[in-house]
Amino acid sequence: MSHKIFFCIIMLFSLGAYAQKSHIAGQVIYDYKLNPSDVTGSYNVTSILNFSENESLYEVDHSNAISLASSDMDFNIKSEENEFVFKDYRSHSMTYIEFIGFTEFFIKDNLNMLDWTLNENTKEILGYQCQEATTLYGGRFYIAYYTSEIPISNGPWRFNGLPGLILEVHSHDKVFNLKATSLKIKNEHIEIENPYKNKKQMTWQEFLDLYKKKYDEVLRNNMTEHGPGQV
Repeated sequence: MSHKIFFCIIMLFSLGAYAQKSHIAGQVIYDYKLNPSDVTGSYNVTSILNFSENESLYEVDHSNAISLASSDMDFNIKSEENEFVFKDYRSHSMTYIEFIGFTEFFIKDNLNMLDWTLNENTKEILGYQCQEATTLYGGRFYIAYYTSEIPISNGPWRFNGLPGLILEVHSHDKVFNLKATSLKIKNEHIEIENPYKNKKQMTWQEFLDLYKKKYDEVLRNNMTEHGPGQV
């Protein structure tokens, strides 16, 4: 075998090994806590982010009943179905569920929609050095901590777009809180399936238009002291 052929074989083997090493996948488990302003307790569940370089699936596990306490009652929250957010980095889109009343709708939205401000504050989470970033979304101000040591522009729920994996995020009013409690990284390629791929999907604007229409219908049929009101 000539030296040229031998060199080519070595180069092909090295490139193949490098391509294999470039794959990254992982799983983050988050402690998910809601502190609604109208109750004295909190809603605490586990959520999981499974990710690869191409897609991710975030799941909120509502399988366990969590007790909330208000000023005059105690009640349990339990869901038979979990909530998902699927992100596809090849099509720069994400799919998630929204509700109008008890009717579910499946939204296909743009992936990079958050305008982040990077700050100098840092903290350590699970042994990773994290940097602070802030954004305004859905009328709430959020503070996130991401680590560039894991160069995946992803995070829990609909959060993404930072130069590293988001390990913690909470709203400024402390109602919404997510913090990583476990992190596993694998050097392999995995395919993640969209659980909503066979559902009829709409854009966020279409959902907003429908929401406004339903809201206007409620106003037109609101109850008054003389019976249903007419606007």
